[in-house]
Parts: sequence; C-alpha cells; structure tokens
Amino acid sequence: AVRDYLDGKIPVWQERHGCPEIVKGSATERIRGHAAVDTEGHRSDPWCLSYCKDEGAAFVILAADAKDVAFSKTVIMHNAKHDIPVLKALGAQLPPPYNWEDTMLQAHAVGEHPYNLKALGYRLLNVKMDGFERLVAPHLREASLELLSEIAAEVWPPPPTEFQFNKKTKLWYETQPQPLHKRAWQVLRRAEKGVGDPVEWLGTKLSPAEKTGVIEQFGRIPRLWNAMNYAPEAVAVQYAGLDAWATFMLWPILHKELARLGRSEAYQHDRRIVDAVVEMESRGMPFSSEKCAALDVEFEVPERKTERRVKLLAGDKHLNARSPQQIDKVLQRMGAVGRKITPSGNESTDEKNLKALLEHRKTSSELAALVVELLEFRGWTKLRSTYTKG
Repeated sequence: AVRDYLDGKIPVWQERHGCPEIVKGSATERIRGHAAVDTEGHRSDPWCLSYCKDEGAAFVILAADAKDVAFSKTVIMHNAKHDIPVLKALGAQLPPPYNWEDTMLQAHAVGEHPYNLKALGYRLLNVKMDGFERLVAPHLREASLELLSEIAAEVWPPPPTEFQFNKKTKLWYETQPQPLHKRAWQVLRRAEKGVGDPVEWLGTKLSPAEKTGVIEQFGRIPRLWNAMNYAPEAVAVQYAGLDAWATFMLWPILHKELARLGRSEAYQHDRRIVDAVVEMESRGMPFSSEKCAALDVEFEVPERKTERRVKLLAGDKHLNARSPQQIDKVLQRMGAVGRKITPSGNESTDEKNLKALLEHRKTSSELAALVVELLEFRGWTKLRSTYTKG
C-alpha cells in the first residue's frame, strides 16, 4: 500500500474533477492571464503546444500555427526543462523566466508525491489519464514495423568491415557486418514472435551512415520523442490537451501544500535556475582544455603516490593496482573474507565490498591499511579518467 501511494496509484484528493473540452485550433492573439502550457515532440521535431486557462477547456495548437502564440503572464509547465526548448523551437513568445512555474518541481519540493504527471493527476485530482504506453506507443510500434518492412525490401550496400577483439585469444580479427536489409528482416522475424523492440532497434542499431540513408529515402525515423506524428490526430490532440489541463489544475493545489509544509523557498530556489539549466543544455558550457590538462597533471601526483603505497602494502612492486584479478589475489593472500562472488566466479573487489572489509572483525590492520589506500587510489583514478584525462 505504501508503494502504491508513493507511485500515485492511490488518490488522496477525493473530489473528482470533470475532464475538460479539448479544442484544436490556432492562436493569433496574445494569451492573457495565467496559463498552463505543455508540449509534445522534441525541439528538433516539435509536434504541438497545448494550453489551459481555466478548468473548462484546453486548446491544442499544432506546430504549423504555434509561431503566432504569445503568453503575456505566468506560464505553468510540468518539466519546464523539456518544454522551454520545444516552445522556443515552435516560435512561441514566452514571458520572462521569473514568470515560469513548474508543477514537477513543486511535487519534488513537497516530497510526498510522484513526479509523473499522470500519476500526480490521479493522486491529487482523482482523474485517470491514459498514458503514453496505452494511447501512443502501439502506433509508434506499428510505424516502426512498417519502416522496417520498407528497409528490408531494399538492397543496401554492405557496411564497412569492423575489427573486434577476442578476449580469449587476445587477438583482433576482421568481421563483415550484415547489410541493413538482412538485419531488418531479422528484427521483423523476432517481432513476429513478440521478441525485441523495433522502436529501440531503429534508434540504437543504425550506424550514422545508415541513419542518414534511411532518413533521405523514407523520412523521419520513429522515435519516442516524435511519436505523436504516428498516432491518430484525434488521439494525440486529446492526449496533449489533457496534459495542459492537469498541469493547470495541479498548480494551486501544490502551491498550497508547499506553503503548508514550509517548503516554498526550496521550490523557488529550483524554479529560479530553470532558465540557466535550459541554456546550459542547449548551448553547453565554457570549457578550457588548458585548465583541464593542468588539473590532470595536478591529480596525477597523488594518484601515483597512492599507487606506490598500494604496491608497498601488498608486498608486490609489480602489482597492477588497476587489475581486479590481481587485487583479488592480493586480498586472498592477506586473509580477506566475506566478499561476494561475481558472475565470473571471482570474489568481488568493488567499492562496496572493500568498505565492508574495513568493518569486518577478521580484517587485519595490514589489510585494512591496504584497502584504505586502494580506495583512495581508485578515487584519483576515477577522477582523472572521468573528468581530466578522458
């Protein structure tokens, strides 16, 4: 019951709200007053925006007409970090960032509700909203299978040869991948048996050259973020409009809960940085390769010092401190007990098991000293490989 409550499967707002009228249209005038706004699609391929000003109706504006939409006052979104780039791509005019509100951030600050809009709507509005998996996903899968059939009907040139490393022989060998049409047929045959996800395959298994060729010949590739293009328009419009309506209805409820719990300032802190996060994700951040190289040199010194101490404590000057297999042998030799067994049959040397050794009553002081140095060494190695050297 607790899990169902946290997932939004148990409503706490007993008043049932009637669903609004969903209207498809165009907007050529400035939308005055507070309005909840939602978007469908991706900033590279937006499908629509929807908005709601009162509980009676919500409006859906398709991408072709959205450039004339202008909001004059507060806009309320659910996950503004996603909606803002799409709204900008649509050409919609937005008020300044201090007039942006976000019900997902509100739910996060409250700390007692799910973040998903559908679950949140059921929890606080007692309205069941059909989700993506029920309304849109079947049409996306059908479009993917249709595209795969078209791909399989063509004859595609063989892709370039690849080199793969054999872990057993420790040798590289040359392979010739199958042409795209043969791989597409295999995916179709698996799909007939209910195996695999054709949508995921099209999104992850095509090489850049193959992806370009498919788009040039057949148009867009079905993906989760452009799924509305494949659903019946009436279904997609209803889905989009209801999202905007739910966001409009949730905003005052969550606003009152934040005030009751004394968490309004926490929400305002998150809300104020949305614009900065959006800009960082769309334009990136300044990066200095010179400073990064200098940091790498700075981090290399303690990394080498800790590596030397690990070898000294292990009693093996030829030890490769980065090798889990060699570390495993050293730990066994020094009497380490209680570690979990990995799928390969070796005892684990991961951070969790090493920290557990420090608390084990049978761990000697010499072994504990080695583990402490090993953890520090791995910290410096991770820091360099992730942020400076990598």
